[in-house]
Amino acid sequence: MSETSFLGHEFKLYRDTADSFGSPTWSEVTRAIDVEPSLERTSVEVLSRASNWKKVRAGMIEESLDIKIGYRKDGTTLNADVTEFESSILDGTTVHLATADGVIATTGTRYRHAEWVVLTKSKPEEMDNEAVITYTLAIADTDNDPATTTVP
Repeated sequence: MSETSFLGHEFKLYRDTADSFGSPTWSEVTRAIDVEPSLERTSVEVLSRASNWKKVRAGMIEESLDIKIGYRKDGTTLNADVTEFESSILDGTTVHLATADGVIATTGTRYRHAEWVVLTKSKPEEMDNEAVITYTLAIADTDNDPATTTVP
């Protein structure tokens, strides 16, 4: 089975407007210019007198998400999605988001969803003649683990 690689601007980003992990209502974050998910597993060194080899075991999984949002100098940057990101960084609230390799309501689309907390917000910077703000998110400490779904 071959894997298809997607560049950040080809991912779709969705926010759960119902705030319900079990039965979300997805709304596309249309201001997202670039979406860059990152998935990494740590390793744990295993020491044994029975072997001269350094060995490791798979450790915890770490996931992060960088989202570039178009910034408008006319003051209309804030919309419902950006307001959620702002609340998350200021109040520590979670945001339920999904990253998808296509339109989330289409048969065969794979998407990954999780509850996130915003850790950083960059200053506006130029990207392709447009001002953008980058938000960096990490998995929030909730009762729900991230999940991957394929739309039937």
